Amino acid sequence: MSSRRFTDKEEKAICARYINGESQRKIALALGVTHFCIRSVLKRNKVSLRTLSAAAGGLCNESCAQICARYIAGESSPLLASAFCVSEAYVISILKRNGIERRSKSEARGGLSYEAKREVCKRYQAGENLRQLGAAFNVSRRYICNILIDSKIERRDPGGYRDSVQHALDCTGFHACISESEFYVYELANYSDSYCKPGISFDANVRVALGCGCYGPEELRLFFSSRTEAYFLEQAVLDATRGVAGCPVELRDWKGASEVRAMPASDLVPIVLQLADELDNLGMWEFAARYVPMTSAQRVICQQRALAPAPLLDS
Repeated sequence: MSSRRFTDKEEKAICARYINGESQRKIALALGVTHFCIRSVLKRNKVSLRTLSAAAGGLCNESCAQICARYIAGESSPLLASAFCVSEAYVISILKRNGIERRSKSEARGGLSYEAKREVCKRYQAGENLRQLGAAFNVSRRYICNILIDSKIERRDPGGYRDSVQHALDCTGFHACISESEFYVYELANYSDSYCKPGISFDANVRVALGCGCYGPEELRLFFSSRTEAYFLEQAVLDATRGVAGCPVELRDWKGASEVRAMPASDLVPIVLQLADELDNLGMWEFAARYVPMTSAQRVICQQRALAPAPLLDS
Protein backbone atom coordinates (compact mmCIF):
# COMPACT_ATOMS: atom_id res chain seq x y z
CA MET A 1 0.00 0.00 0.00
CA SER A 2 1.45 3.40 -1.02
CA SER A 3 1.64 6.17 1.55
CA ARG A 4 -0.50 9.27 1.18
CA ARG A 5 1.19 12.25 -0.49
CA PHE A 6 -0.52 14.92 1.65
CA THR A 7 -1.46 15.35 5.30
CA ASP A 8 -5.10 15.72 6.39
CA LYS A 9 -4.64 19.49 6.66
CA GLU A 10 -3.15 19.70 3.18
CA GLU A 11 -5.92 17.58 1.71
CA LYS A 12 -8.56 19.87 3.23
CA ALA A 13 -6.81 22.84 1.64
CA ILE A 14 -6.77 21.07 -1.73
CA CYS A 15 -10.48 20.32 -1.47
CA ALA A 16 -11.21 23.94 -0.57
CA ARG A 17 -9.31 25.18 -3.60
CA TYR A 18 -11.21 22.82 -5.88
CA ILE A 19 -14.59 23.73 -4.36
CA ASN A 20 -13.74 27.42 -4.83
CA GLY A 21 -13.33 26.88 -8.57
CA GLU A 22 -9.72 25.87 -9.27
CA SER A 23 -9.28 22.98 -11.67
CA GLN A 24 -7.60 19.71 -10.77
CA ARG A 25 -4.90 20.43 -13.32
CA LYS A 26 -4.16 23.92 -11.96
CA ILE A 27 -3.92 22.62 -8.37
CA ALA A 28 -1.69 19.76 -9.50
CA LEU A 29 0.61 22.15 -11.35
CA ALA A 30 0.89 24.41 -8.29
CA LEU A 31 1.73 21.48 -5.99
CA GLY A 32 4.01 19.63 -8.39
CA VAL A 33 1.92 16.46 -8.67
CA THR A 34 -0.29 14.87 -11.33
CA HIS A 35 -3.96 15.73 -11.64
CA PHE A 36 -4.69 12.05 -10.95
CA CYS A 37 -3.19 12.55 -7.50
CA ILE A 38 -5.49 15.54 -6.92
CA ARG A 39 -8.48 13.53 -8.14
CA SER A 40 -7.67 10.80 -5.61
CA VAL A 41 -7.58 13.39 -2.81
CA LEU A 42 -10.99 14.75 -3.87
CA LYS A 43 -12.55 11.29 -4.06
CA ARG A 44 -11.09 10.27 -0.72
CA ASN A 45 -12.65 13.35 0.87
CA LYS A 46 -16.00 12.74 -0.89
CA VAL A 47 -15.87 15.98 -2.88
CA SER A 48 -18.25 15.96 -5.85
CA LEU A 49 -16.29 16.33 -9.08
CA ARG A 50 -17.41 18.87 -11.65
CA THR A 51 -18.94 17.67 -14.90
CA LEU A 52 -16.78 17.25 -17.98
CA SER A 53 -18.16 20.44 -19.50
CA ALA A 54 -17.43 22.39 -16.34
CA ALA A 55 -13.96 20.90 -16.05
CA ALA A 56 -13.28 21.85 -19.67
CA GLY A 57 -13.78 25.52 -18.98
CA GLY A 58 -16.92 26.12 -16.99
CA LEU A 59 -16.84 28.07 -13.76
CA CYS A 60 -19.13 27.94 -10.76
CA ASN A 61 -21.74 30.67 -10.25
CA GLU A 62 -19.60 32.38 -7.61
CA SER A 63 -16.61 32.61 -9.96
CA CYS A 64 -18.81 33.95 -12.74
CA ALA A 65 -20.13 36.60 -10.37
CA GLN A 66 -16.55 37.56 -9.44
CA ILE A 67 -15.63 37.91 -13.11
CA CYS A 68 -18.58 40.22 -13.70
CA ALA A 69 -17.80 42.34 -10.64
CA ARG A 70 -14.10 42.64 -11.49
CA TYR A 71 -14.87 43.53 -15.11
CA ILE A 72 -17.29 46.25 -14.00
CA ALA A 73 -14.58 47.51 -11.63
CA GLY A 74 -12.25 47.97 -14.60
CA GLU A 75 -10.24 44.77 -15.11
CA SER A 76 -9.85 43.64 -18.71
CA SER A 77 -11.20 40.43 -20.24
CA PRO A 78 -7.67 39.10 -21.07
CA LEU A 79 -6.54 39.69 -17.48
CA LEU A 80 -9.64 37.96 -16.08
CA ALA A 81 -9.14 35.04 -18.44
CA SER A 82 -5.61 34.62 -17.10
CA ALA A 83 -6.73 34.98 -13.47
CA PHE A 84 -9.44 32.30 -13.77
CA CYS A 85 -7.50 30.02 -16.17
CA VAL A 86 -10.11 30.17 -18.94
CA SER A 87 -10.17 31.61 -22.45
CA GLU A 88 -10.99 35.25 -23.14
CA ALA A 89 -13.89 34.09 -25.28
CA TYR A 90 -15.33 32.27 -22.26
CA VAL A 91 -15.04 35.43 -20.13
CA ILE A 92 -16.84 37.40 -22.84
CA SER A 93 -19.60 34.79 -22.94
CA ILE A 94 -20.07 35.15 -19.16
CA LEU A 95 -20.38 38.92 -19.53
CA LYS A 96 -22.93 38.56 -22.33
CA ARG A 97 -24.93 35.97 -20.40
CA ASN A 98 -25.18 38.36 -17.44
CA GLY A 99 -26.16 41.35 -19.57
CA ILE A 100 -22.92 43.29 -18.94
CA GLU A 101 -22.07 45.73 -21.71
CA ARG A 102 -18.49 45.46 -22.87
CA ARG A 103 -16.27 48.51 -22.81
CA SER A 104 -15.43 50.28 -26.04
CA LYS A 105 -11.94 49.97 -27.53
CA SER A 106 -11.10 53.50 -26.38
CA GLU A 107 -12.13 52.62 -22.81
CA ALA A 108 -10.17 49.36 -22.95
CA ARG A 109 -7.06 51.29 -24.03
CA GLY A 110 -7.10 53.58 -21.04
CA GLY A 111 -10.40 55.06 -19.99
CA LEU A 112 -11.87 53.73 -16.76
CA SER A 113 -15.33 54.26 -15.36
CA TYR A 114 -16.01 56.39 -12.29
CA GLU A 115 -16.53 53.22 -10.23
CA ALA A 116 -13.24 51.77 -11.50
CA LYS A 117 -11.36 54.96 -10.61
CA ARG A 118 -12.77 54.83 -7.09
CA GLU A 119 -11.59 51.23 -6.84
CA VAL A 120 -8.12 52.27 -8.02
CA CYS A 121 -7.91 54.90 -5.27
CA LYS A 122 -9.17 52.46 -2.65
CA ARG A 123 -6.66 49.78 -3.60
CA TYR A 124 -3.78 52.28 -3.76
CA GLN A 125 -4.58 53.52 -0.26
CA ALA A 126 -4.69 49.88 0.89
CA GLY A 127 -1.09 49.40 -0.26
CA GLU A 128 -0.98 48.36 -3.93
CA ASN A 129 1.49 50.30 -6.08
CA LEU A 130 1.21 51.93 -9.51
CA ARG A 131 2.65 48.94 -11.33
CA GLN A 132 0.27 46.46 -9.70
CA LEU A 133 -2.75 48.66 -10.36
CA GLY A 134 -1.72 49.27 -13.95
CA ALA A 135 -1.51 45.52 -14.53
CA ALA A 136 -4.81 44.88 -12.74
CA PHE A 137 -6.76 47.47 -14.73
CA ASN A 138 -4.84 47.06 -18.00
CA VAL A 139 -3.74 50.72 -18.15
CA SER A 140 -0.41 52.54 -17.84
CA ARG A 141 1.17 53.59 -14.55
CA ARG A 142 0.99 57.20 -15.73
CA TYR A 143 -2.77 56.84 -16.16
CA ILE A 144 -3.07 55.44 -12.61
CA CYS A 145 -0.96 58.33 -11.35
CA ASN A 146 -3.29 60.84 -13.04
CA ILE A 147 -6.30 59.20 -11.38
CA LEU A 148 -4.67 59.67 -7.97
CA ILE A 149 -3.80 63.29 -8.72
CA ASP A 150 -7.33 64.07 -9.93
CA SER A 151 -8.75 62.39 -6.81
CA LYS A 152 -6.35 64.37 -4.56
CA ILE A 153 -4.79 61.15 -3.23
CA GLU A 154 -1.34 61.84 -1.79
CA ARG A 155 1.33 59.81 -3.54
CA ARG A 156 3.65 57.62 -1.50
CA ASP A 157 7.41 58.06 -1.62
CA PRO A 158 9.12 56.51 -4.69
CA GLY A 159 10.52 53.82 -2.43
CA GLY A 160 7.06 52.24 -2.33
CA TYR A 161 4.67 51.21 0.39
CA ARG A 162 6.73 48.36 1.78
CA ASP A 163 5.64 45.58 4.04
CA SER A 164 6.74 46.01 7.64
CA VAL A 165 6.26 44.37 11.02
CA GLN A 166 4.26 47.40 12.13
CA HIS A 167 1.92 47.10 9.15
CA ALA A 168 1.45 43.43 10.05
CA LEU A 169 0.64 44.31 13.66
CA ASP A 170 -1.70 47.15 12.71
CA CYS A 171 -3.37 45.33 9.78
CA THR A 172 -2.48 48.20 7.45
CA GLY A 173 -0.72 48.45 4.09
CA PHE A 174 -0.59 45.09 2.34
CA HIS A 175 -1.91 43.52 5.57
CA ALA A 176 -5.15 45.51 5.63
CA CYS A 177 -7.12 42.50 4.44
CA ILE A 178 -6.53 38.75 4.38
CA SER A 179 -5.27 37.89 0.89
CA GLU A 180 -3.63 34.71 -0.32
CA SER A 181 0.08 35.25 -0.93
CA GLU A 182 2.97 33.25 -2.31
CA PHE A 183 6.56 32.78 -1.15
CA TYR A 184 8.96 31.95 -3.95
CA VAL A 185 12.58 31.16 -4.68
CA TYR A 186 13.90 31.78 -8.20
CA GLU A 187 17.29 31.35 -9.69
CA LEU A 188 18.75 34.61 -10.95
CA ALA A 189 18.80 34.73 -14.74
CA ASN A 190 22.33 34.16 -16.12
CA TYR A 191 23.58 33.38 -12.59
CA SER A 192 21.80 30.12 -11.77
CA ASP A 193 24.81 28.53 -10.03
CA SER A 194 25.68 31.47 -7.80
CA TYR A 195 22.67 33.72 -7.10
CA CYS A 196 19.00 33.32 -6.22
CA LYS A 197 16.06 35.54 -5.32
CA PRO A 198 13.55 34.74 -2.53
CA GLY A 199 10.49 36.92 -2.09
CA ILE A 200 6.73 37.16 -1.70
CA SER A 201 3.89 38.32 -3.92
CA PHE A 202 0.14 38.13 -4.25
CA ASP A 203 0.91 36.50 -7.62
CA ALA A 204 4.48 35.39 -8.31
CA ASN A 205 3.79 35.02 -12.03
CA VAL A 206 2.97 38.73 -12.24
CA ARG A 207 6.07 39.58 -10.21
CA VAL A 208 8.26 37.58 -12.60
CA ALA A 209 6.62 39.16 -15.65
CA LEU A 210 7.47 42.59 -14.24
CA GLY A 211 10.98 41.56 -13.19
CA CYS A 212 12.85 43.06 -16.16
CA GLY A 213 14.07 39.59 -17.20
CA CYS A 214 16.08 39.10 -14.01
CA TYR A 215 14.20 36.01 -12.82
CA GLY A 216 15.47 32.61 -13.91
CA PRO A 217 13.84 29.19 -13.35
CA GLU A 218 11.52 28.73 -10.38
CA GLU A 219 12.94 26.54 -7.61
CA LEU A 220 10.20 26.73 -4.96
CA ARG A 221 6.76 28.22 -4.40
CA LEU A 222 4.75 28.03 -1.16
CA PHE A 223 1.16 29.20 -0.74
CA PHE A 224 -0.18 31.02 2.34
CA SER A 225 -3.67 32.12 3.30
CA SER A 226 -2.47 35.58 4.37
CA ARG A 227 0.14 38.14 3.40
CA THR A 228 1.33 38.28 7.01
CA GLU A 229 2.37 34.62 7.12
CA ALA A 230 4.29 34.93 3.85
CA TYR A 231 5.91 38.18 4.99
CA PHE A 232 7.11 36.73 8.30
CA LEU A 233 8.62 33.73 6.52
CA GLU A 234 10.35 36.01 4.03
CA GLN A 235 11.85 38.16 6.78
CA ALA A 236 13.05 35.10 8.70
CA VAL A 237 14.68 33.69 5.55
CA LEU A 238 16.35 36.99 4.70
CA ASP A 239 17.63 37.33 8.28
CA ALA A 240 18.94 33.76 8.33
CA THR A 241 20.88 34.37 5.11
CA ARG A 242 21.98 37.97 5.64
CA GLY A 243 25.62 36.81 5.64
CA VAL A 244 25.34 35.94 1.93
CA ALA A 245 23.32 38.98 0.86
CA GLY A 246 24.62 40.38 -2.42
CA CYS A 247 24.00 40.52 -6.14
CA PRO A 248 25.94 41.04 -9.37
CA VAL A 249 27.23 44.58 -9.86
CA GLU A 250 25.11 45.17 -12.95
CA LEU A 251 21.91 44.44 -11.01
CA ARG A 252 22.52 46.67 -7.99
CA ASP A 253 19.94 49.18 -9.22
CA TRP A 254 17.30 46.48 -9.74
CA LYS A 255 14.29 46.84 -7.43
CA GLY A 256 14.73 43.31 -6.03
CA ALA A 257 18.47 43.58 -5.46
CA SER A 258 18.26 43.74 -1.66
CA GLU A 259 16.70 40.27 -1.52
CA VAL A 260 19.21 38.55 -3.81
CA ARG A 261 21.40 35.96 -2.09
CA ALA A 262 24.84 34.87 -3.28
CA MET A 263 24.09 31.16 -3.13
CA PRO A 264 22.49 28.56 -5.41
CA ALA A 265 18.73 28.30 -5.11
CA SER A 266 19.08 24.60 -4.31
CA ASP A 267 21.04 25.55 -1.16
CA LEU A 268 18.44 28.09 -0.05
CA VAL A 269 15.42 25.79 -0.38
CA PRO A 270 16.26 23.57 2.66
CA ILE A 271 16.59 26.70 4.82
CA VAL A 272 13.20 27.93 3.63
CA LEU A 273 11.49 24.59 4.22
CA GLN A 274 12.94 24.28 7.73
CA LEU A 275 11.65 27.74 8.64
CA ALA A 276 8.30 27.02 6.98
CA ASP A 277 7.96 23.94 9.20
CA GLU A 278 8.70 26.10 12.23
CA LEU A 279 6.03 28.57 11.12
CA ASP A 280 3.52 25.76 10.84
CA ASN A 281 4.46 24.23 14.21
CA LEU A 282 4.74 27.42 16.25
CA GLY A 283 1.99 29.49 14.71
CA MET A 284 2.40 32.86 13.04
CA TRP A 285 2.92 35.12 16.07
CA GLU A 286 5.26 32.86 18.06
CA PHE A 287 7.29 32.26 14.89
CA ALA A 288 7.57 36.02 14.31
CA ALA A 289 8.66 36.62 17.90
CA ARG A 290 11.45 34.06 17.57
CA TYR A 291 12.73 34.54 14.02
CA VAL A 292 11.74 37.94 12.63
CA PRO A 293 13.88 41.06 13.32
CA MET A 294 11.76 43.68 15.15
CA THR A 295 11.79 46.08 18.07
CA SER A 296 11.41 44.89 21.66
CA ALA A 297 7.95 46.47 21.88
CA GLN A 298 6.83 44.71 18.71
CA ARG A 299 8.17 41.39 19.99
CA VAL A 300 6.12 41.75 23.17
CA ILE A 301 2.97 42.24 21.10
CA CYS A 302 3.75 39.15 19.02
CA GLN A 303 4.32 37.09 22.15
CA GLN A 304 1.03 38.30 23.64
CA ARG A 305 -0.85 37.35 20.50
CA ALA A 306 0.84 33.97 20.47
CA LEU A 307 -0.54 33.30 23.97
CA ALA A 308 -4.06 34.46 23.13
CA PRO A 309 -6.59 31.60 22.68
CA ALA A 310 -7.33 30.73 19.07
CA PRO A 311 -10.81 31.77 17.84
CA LEU A 312 -13.38 29.01 17.73
CA LEU A 313 -14.19 27.75 14.25
CA ASP A 314 -17.75 27.15 13.11
CA SER A 315 -18.53 23.48 12.86
